[in-house]
Amino acid sequence: MNMRVQHKRGIERCGLYALSLFVATFLSGLSQAASAQPGPSKPPEIAGPVVRTPVTPQVRQENLNALTPRSRVQQWRPGDPVKVIEDMKERLQPGGGEAEREQLQGTPSDQSGGTRLPPIQATPPAAAPPGLPPRGAIMPLSPATAAPPPVQVTFDGIPATGFLPPDTVGDVGRNHYIQMVNTAFAIFDKAGNLLAGPLPINALWTGFGGACESENNGDPIVRYDRLADRWLISQFALPGPDLHECIAISRTGDPVTGGWFLYDFPTIDTSTGGFVFPDYPKIGVWPDAYYMGTQRGFPNGGLDVWAFDRQRMLAGQPAGQIQFHVRPPSLILIPSDLNGPAPPTNTPNTFARHVDGERFGGGDRLELFDFRVDWGNPANSTFALTATLPTAPFDTVLCEPSLIGRCIPQPATDVRLESLTVWLMWRLQYRNFGSHESLVVNHTVDENGQDHAGIRWYELRRTSGGSWSIFQQGNHAPDREHRWMGSAAMDSTGNIALGYSVSSPEVFPSIRYAMRVPSDPPGTLGQGEATIIAGSGAQTHGSGRWGNYSSLDLDPTDDCTFWYTSEYYPTTSVAGWRTRVASFKHPDCGKPRVAFKYAAKIVCGVQDEPGNLRLARGFYATAINIHNPNSKPAKFTKKLSLTYPPDAQEPGAVYNISTDTLKPDEALEVDCEDLKRNLFHNNLPTQYIKGFIVIKSNASLDVTGVYTTRSLDAPCCPQTVHTCCESQNGKGCCSGKGDCCGSQDHPANGGRPMMPGSHSGIHVEQIHERRITDETDDPRLPDLIPVPKADRPYPPEAFCRIKDRGLLITVRNQGEASADASVAEVLFTHVNASVVRPTPPLSPGNEIDLHFAFPPNGCTGGLESCPFRITVDQGGTVTESNESNNTALGSCIFLQ
Repeated sequence: MNMRVQHKRGIERCGLYALSLFVATFLSGLSQAASAQPGPSKPPEIAGPVVRTPVTPQVRQENLNALTPRSRVQQWRPGDPVKVIEDMKERLQPGGGEAEREQLQGTPSDQSGGTRLPPIQATPPAAAPPGLPPRGAIMPLSPATAAPPPVQVTFDGIPATGFLPPDTVGDVGRNHYIQMVNTAFAIFDKAGNLLAGPLPINALWTGFGGACESENNGDPIVRYDRLADRWLISQFALPGPDLHECIAISRTGDPVTGGWFLYDFPTIDTSTGGFVFPDYPKIGVWPDAYYMGTQRGFPNGGLDVWAFDRQRMLAGQPAGQIQFHVRPPSLILIPSDLNGPAPPTNTPNTFARHVDGERFGGGDRLELFDFRVDWGNPANSTFALTATLPTAPFDTVLCEPSLIGRCIPQPATDVRLESLTVWLMWRLQYRNFGSHESLVVNHTVDENGQDHAGIRWYELRRTSGGSWSIFQQGNHAPDREHRWMGSAAMDSTGNIALGYSVSSPEVFPSIRYAMRVPSDPPGTLGQGEATIIAGSGAQTHGSGRWGNYSSLDLDPTDDCTFWYTSEYYPTTSVAGWRTRVASFKHPDCGKPRVAFKYAAKIVCGVQDEPGNLRLARGFYATAINIHNPNSKPAKFTKKLSLTYPPDAQEPGAVYNISTDTLKPDEALEVDCEDLKRNLFHNNLPTQYIKGFIVIKSNASLDVTGVYTTRSLDAPCCPQTVHTCCESQNGKGCCSGKGDCCGSQDHPANGGRPMMPGSHSGIHVEQIHERRITDETDDPRLPDLIPVPKADRPYPPEAFCRIKDRGLLITVRNQGEASADASVAEVLFTHVNASVVRPTPPLSPGNEIDLHFAFPPNGCTGGLESCPFRITVDQGGTVTESNESNNTALGSCIFLQ
């Protein structure tokens, strides 16, 4: 049997489970599915690092519009020549020279520039088992009845330049949108007004000299560096035999008038010293470098990954580059690209690729590599495979097992379009939520085994100090039309959008997008699909080149608005493509969330002074009961805010109690015993305390206060003789136990016996609910956390790092604003001993190690266990973006 057919049939057999299991598996995005293992996979061979001599930039200071009169790009017209970009080469054997051949070599052309191919018929998706939807289709159970957000701004971008494919890409900054296609770029404002261009990309290097000025070869990338408010524009230059990557960095946030630093980085083979083809360059923004992945020729040419010294490039200084070479197969590695808050300090850049196990060995999987750069000692930089994540089965062969994969049908022509299923699509978007980090990416698949193109998308997650795992995955192929050449991204609230091309024998190539919100079933784009622009023409050039990529990006001003750009055809032609730019935003993103807040009065302890006017004499106890009446779990925080102590009219201390989650109809109680045990080490700080239990929740709760009291009579025996007492002391009070007198001395009462009074009471009160704007939704706040680190053999989450007869605890600010000075506490719970240390102010991304000495008689006893609780920002003095991650539990054993 043909292996490809056998592989596909193996995938289809996964659908023969019982209906309940199938639905559960599909709605979880198939995240637990195991890949087939048709053959062993070999670990990649990696050579490097190779450290290159720093490159000195030149500076362009003039307004870009000064270039426009002499450099404006001319729009392609029918009858003009068409040039196919010299990229995407296949290298059939390792090495170069004669082993290389272009994909288009030997294809007969018709008079219109097209290639004659067999007519293609519409192929419906494969039939599913009875009662089940087709594999990869959007489930009817998903809430797709919700309309996707409408397009906000839309405009045509750069028109056809006479090159195929256009390689449409763009990015959005605070005030500008820059779009690039093969050999040209243009700068717009956010309303779509043209501010500069379209200009040849190499016009930036006018007067520079060398290949970056003389060559205009394309494969462009543009990135907005939101950490620095700068722009990056790049393309490769291929004059031969020398090869180059040309990178321009804006000097300010204004790409039109602010000027540019212009770099020309030669791309050299790590083993021979000769030049290497930097094909399909993809560049990601990261705090310590601009990272790039390229390929030398598919499938046997190998890959290269590069790091460019970002800090020096931003300053216009000579900048170095570090390179590693990855042996075949040439499955492109793309770097992670930052949106939102910066990653934790010293986080390496993650590169990713997907591997079709049937074609390249092993199981279907995602492979992740970490690039750790060391600019202080570049030779110490590392690049290594760090994770292999099995995926739900996928098939990257559509109609032909080639790199380009000319398989996508169009109306009114036999010409089929490039699918490029072998490589991940741009971008690998990274986002740091504080509580976790996410990566979002996509690639094209044969979603049903019948040469039907759909998009496989993934969300990967890891918690602080943890490893990456597939959080969810799904196929987007809701009908008979083909979807491919996608770009995926996530906004600041966790909504995921996917932009892509759509085509079929009945639908001209068009641009659409789909979206999901976090409440949608996992693995589904439950908000439905919308059209940015419907094409009304087909491409008839025989190369079939389409894409090779598109770009979905997030507006840095709100971190909610998606901007997408791709290509379409307004009329059928050989190469008369047009590009479109559009923005859209989920209506709930950026809106202040409503939180539910409750302040329940609490009184705990004994007040026995007759003259005390703060509180009547008596015993006092409070219990606050919390119930979740909702159909979904409710998460909430609890704090104690004291009003007494202090013994003055001034604010009291604030204590974080805990963060809890209640399932529907679950309830819990916090009472005086809880506070005494968990906050005050079994002793109240004074004879009694007063204050509020402050609860903040993401859902409405039932909160009830139960208040019990009992009076005191004093003195215990006011008369000289009391017949119910066994004896009297010198004060005329009872010194023995009797039926009417209590001799239990209170430590704050000077030894004076007390007698419980005859009056008691209980009062139940429904606590008032307030709806407030949840300020912690603002990502531009600090966020302090205890960082999971431990000595071997403990796991990181044990927090067991022993030094100088104490614990070493790392406190990190993973937020986006500086944190003021605060206090951290370690409570050694088995001996009820607390150790506190001041935490100095911390800038975003910075951390500090604090030493907590072991208390006397604790954590030093042979084989005993030493549990402890860590609380950063004890007292809640820092307003944080996430108040629920300040506490962690740890444990050490075998301490001496």
